[in-house]
Amino acid sequence: LRIGRSIRQAREASRDVFVGLIDGLAAAGRPAAVLFDGKILDVLHETRDGWHFGQARLQSLTDPADLMTIEVQNEYLVARRNGAVVALMPDLISVLDRETGEPLTSERLSYGQRVKVVGCAADPLLRRPESLEVLGPHRFGIAEDFRPVEDLVELRRAAAA
Repeated sequence: LRIGRSIRQAREASRDVFVGLIDGLAAAGRPAAVLFDGKILDVLHETRDGWHFGQARLQSLTDPADLMTIEVQNEYLVARRNGAVVALMPDLISVLDRETGEPLTSERLSYGQRVKVVGCAADPLLRRPESLEVLGPHRFGIAEDFRPVEDLVELRRAAAA
């Protein structure tokens, strides 16, 4: 509800919906940031054993050499910018339409879409060692140890009261 309210209020005030989203997440104690702004260059989709596997390649709208890849297994698992990990499950990776802020599920990604990728810190319970055994990157075949998104990139945090 809080996320939807933040986006709706930003729209009603003619503010950038991504600023509203990031501010709303930060106010809820969930640091977040726009990790990438660009267009989809290529998407691979494959269904195996009831799972949607895929990869999306994105290119910056301002620098053609600035690239992002996102790996998918039903959900967005890992985002890499120019080869460096910028977000990793169980932290949240979301791909949103860059004009409306509407979320795009992995199955809806297609060539040419203009998108922004948002990274958000997961609930602390999901980051505990016992949770990472079930929800962490190794469980999904990713050869990376979990690192919090806020350790990988600069995230917007709520101002200390």
